[in-house]
Amino acid sequence: MGIGLPLAAYPRGSIEKEDRARLALAEQLIAERKYNQAILALLDLLQANPDLFDAAEVLMEQIRTARAQYNAKFEELIKALFEENNVPKGLALIAELEELDPYPNEAVARALEQAKVGRELVVNMNRFNRIMDEAAALLAQGSYAEANALYLEGFALGRESFDQAEYGNILKNSVIGSLDSLQSAAGSFPAALEALGAAEGALQSALSPPSPLSLQREIGRLSLAAQELAGLEGTARSAGRNFQVQGGQIGERPAGRGYDSFLFFGAQLVLGRSGKPPEGIAAVFAAARETAVSRQKQALLSAADALWQEGLTEYRGGSYPLERLTAAASMYAASLRLFSLWALGLEAPLSMGTPDSVGREAAEYLLARERIRAARGYEELAGIGRAFAPWKAGVLPAPEAIQLARQTLAGLRNRVAVVEQAGGDGAAALGAQARASGFILNGAAEQDLALQEAARALRGQVEEVDLRLLASFAGSSLERLAGLESSYRARYQEGVALQQGVQTPSRLEKYPERALAAYNRLSAELAVATEQAGLLAEEIAGETAYLAASASLQESVQGLAALREGLAGLQAELAASVGSAQAAALQAGRYRQEGLLREQEARRNLNPLREAAAREGLRNAQEAFDRSLEFQEDPEVRRLRDETLPQLAARIDQAVNEKVISDVRALITDGRNRFRLGDYSSAEQVFLRARARWSDTHPEENPEVALWLDWTRSAIQNIAGRQIALSNPLYPQMSQLYNLAFQEFQSARGLVEARRVQEAIVLLDKAIERLEQIRVLFPYNSEMQSLMLRIEQLKDPDGFRNILDARFRAALDKRDASPQESLGELEVIRLLAPSYPGLQNAIGSLRVVLGLDLRPPDPAKRERARRLYAEALGIYNDRNRRSQLPTALERLNEAIALDSDFIDALTLKDRVQILLGGSRQQFLSSDDQRRYKEAEGYFLGGQLTAANAIVQQLWANQRNRGYPPLIDLKAKIEARL
Repeated sequence: MGIGLPLAAYPRGSIEKEDRARLALAEQLIAERKYNQAILALLDLLQANPDLFDAAEVLMEQIRTARAQYNAKFEELIKALFEENNVPKGLALIAELEELDPYPNEAVARALEQAKVGRELVVNMNRFNRIMDEAAALLAQGSYAEANALYLEGFALGRESFDQAEYGNILKNSVIGSLDSLQSAAGSFPAALEALGAAEGALQSALSPPSPLSLQREIGRLSLAAQELAGLEGTARSAGRNFQVQGGQIGERPAGRGYDSFLFFGAQLVLGRSGKPPEGIAAVFAAARETAVSRQKQALLSAADALWQEGLTEYRGGSYPLERLTAAASMYAASLRLFSLWALGLEAPLSMGTPDSVGREAAEYLLARERIRAARGYEELAGIGRAFAPWKAGVLPAPEAIQLARQTLAGLRNRVAVVEQAGGDGAAALGAQARASGFILNGAAEQDLALQEAARALRGQVEEVDLRLLASFAGSSLERLAGLESSYRARYQEGVALQQGVQTPSRLEKYPERALAAYNRLSAELAVATEQAGLLAEEIAGETAYLAASASLQESVQGLAALREGLAGLQAELAASVGSAQAAALQAGRYRQEGLLREQEARRNLNPLREAAAREGLRNAQEAFDRSLEFQEDPEVRRLRDETLPQLAARIDQAVNEKVISDVRALITDGRNRFRLGDYSSAEQVFLRARARWSDTHPEENPEVALWLDWTRSAIQNIAGRQIALSNPLYPQMSQLYNLAFQEFQSARGLVEARRVQEAIVLLDKAIERLEQIRVLFPYNSEMQSLMLRIEQLKDPDGFRNILDARFRAALDKRDASPQESLGELEVIRLLAPSYPGLQNAIGSLRVVLGLDLRPPDPAKRERARRLYAEALGIYNDRNRRSQLPTALERLNEAIALDSDFIDALTLKDRVQILLGGSRQQFLSSDDQRRYKEAEGYFLGGQLTAANAIVQQLWANQRNRGYPPLIDLKAKIEARL
């Protein structure tokens, strides 16, 4: 932590020596993170010399900054332990807090020490989560008493720690008081639950058969029981909130940050965990109350609904006393009292439409209210129906009474209109209320609309009698327009078929532009027919004389309305199809243009060749043309997709293939040189790069590269153990042993030169001991073997020739049984005696045997390679035999395997490969691409058999076998079949 320089705030000499010492002490305490002691030191300083306030303030700001960091980290600890339940994270945060302030005050130290007791914390946390989960399951299945009892068990968690903590009487008394209130409420819950159940049973009895007085009495009883439970719920929620508040005060105390697990657990046992469905003791009380009230309310509404439906059947059947509708209205009125109970669980006034429960209860309330209102409307309509019944049955008044009868009918029609208007206004008002509040009306508006419809139907009956003397109407005019409508629909479907696609043997072809032309012609004719229908409707509306003369006029009017509706519907469908056809044609054109641009982009990157850019342009062109054809079939676009692009792809592939072949040849040459220099590991990496580069245009293996990789890896394997790799874990130890042995050898050589032989022998023996430790683990290590031999030479220079002869013969004897070991010993001899007779020949033979050097081809193999080359050259030079180029390539690969230095064969092989081109394909034909997408979709959907069938069909085309995505999909399918 950086420490400021408050002493510099005053000129030297202006502060007493004692004050300087106090400031220095405060700085030292801050540096040691002893913040509490530093604060006390600064207070002493200010009491002694208030003029040093600015200097002290600089140091206090440093303390406040450190404390702010500490407090933020402590908040993370609380969240990790009690919200995320992540104990490992909490322990890590505790370590950070101890690093920030190694000397916290007593309260914080106790809180951290409590949090570090990992086992107890984990046990409590696990027990808490188990209680919460098990109780939530009981709550979900309606076992409210059991859930309540299980939640109460959780208050034992952390209680001992809370009781031992010194929080002060005010906080503890507040918590204990809330806990007592909660336990009292929880103890009263079973009895309250039983009383609620008894009230439910009594209300059920009052429903069979329904009695208005009994219903009102038992609904009052149920209301009292529900209010009792609501009071228990309020007590529980108050206690839970107090646990939260007091827990928060512990965390914000001036003495330092802290927490209390008992209060954290207690608050969640009452109010539930954050992010979970409703749970906790308060939720148990609420669920018990809401379930009972909702169950009885639904039972009452179901009984009323049944009577309502029976009453509507009575009305529609012409039975006008309507006893069942009246009884249903009484039950709906009784149910309105239950709706007031839903708000008991709300903790504060809520705006309309906020919780789902508000909207649900309001919707049911509105439905009941509207059915009560509708019952009065049906009673009015029933009275009209009773007055109208004789005329409806065909009993008409005497001729002299017709005018009076029509006046009566007009009065009845006006009364029906009042009910009809009331139904429409009610539905509109409810609709406006729903839009303003966000409620779902759940059928309330439909009651008014049904009443409106019933009134409208009755008005139609009145008008039918009033219009019985009218003449028949001109229905025949509808026949011609109906025939036109039928023909228009048939033509419209023809256009839709063109737009949606015509199935051909190979694909689905869409023609939105042709469909658009047909739509435009049809739209003009349809507009004329629609205008004629409108004029006919206006004419009929104005022909009052016809209305008075024809009994079939109403049917004609309805037929005309249906016709106009049909024409309007067809016009709307046509407009939508025109829009979609225009959009499809536009998209097809855009993608066609995109494809042309990308095709030109690919051509520009062909010369000079920019491989990645050329292939990307080609791929983008293919995708654009495919998308264009998905929107609209276009012979020109299909020609570009299936002819032009493959030709361009072939040119790109040819250019890339030539570059790949050149690159691979250069890499093979580089690898060969490294191999011959003995740098086998480096050679292997070069050959791997050659193989990777070859795969850019050829999915199959390059035999020449594979051959050199085999040789290189064989060589690497055969020299394994000669050197100790730097990456070997034993390298440091072995290197130290060797260096010590070498130092001892050097010292011994100096002693020998000084004629202190016995001292030299002691050092040499120590060196041999160290080298023997290396030999145990790395018996073929060349440095160890060389130094051992040099030590023998130093110890016995006169007899060293005999030793060397013996080592040479022993190495030769091992050539067949252990060629690697034999070669290692011979090369060690070469380090000391490079001109030893027969040594070079022996080493050369063993290197060939072990693959470290290539064996010169024998004359027979070389001759065989020349014949194969001649055969391949004959095929290459004969243009009529170009189809046999794959055979020529096989001959050349075989020749190179026989004689890897056969330059003519290497050169001809590259030329043949350039002519053959790469076998890796960039994309499929448009039809095959579509089929590939189908197979891919089947595979992703788990339909492996269908996917495999399509893949096998595509695989039958030899060209498709070079398409990497198809190769990959085929392998995935075969792996899962």
